[in-house]
Amino acid sequence: MQVLRRGSAIALSQEKFIVSLLQQYGMQSGKPVATPFNEKDPLVPSTTTAAPPECQLYQKKVGKVIWLMVTTRCDISYAAIQLAKYARNPGPQHEQAPKRLFRYLPGTIDLCIWFNKQDGSCLSRSICHCMATVMLITLDLIRQMCCQHLISSFI
Repeated sequence: MQVLRRGSAIALSQEKFIVSLLQQYGMQSGKPVATPFNEKDPLVPSTTTAAPPECQLYQKKVGKVIWLMVTTRCDISYAAIQLAKYARNPGPQHEQAPKRLFRYLPGTIDLCIWFNKQDGSCLSRSICHCMATVMLITLDLIRQMCCQHLISSFI
């Protein structure tokens, strides 16, 4: 994480982490997209069982995306949670979803969280909005997982 200073303001940036992430998965030269997730092609549970190495690779990608989301990039919260829902058994469709998110990141690599000394409330507003978004999405995910577990235990 980089800390940038401009006058009395500072910013937290993850540009180096994003560059490293894109290089690690060979996505540094992909065609950029405007959104991190395609709502027109929603993810659905896989009908096949993924091999452990496939699960581990997918889980590593999702873990890095969640780290990015939690630290500085609230804009990818929804996409990250959608990816995380299927980390236990990713299918072929799920393999493509992180690639879309990775194609979104280069176009937004300069996004960061700014804090201004003169406006101390800016810090709390940014963090509260971000955390509220993450908490709502996480609570929805937990609710869905509990419902799925209850349904599958009765079947």
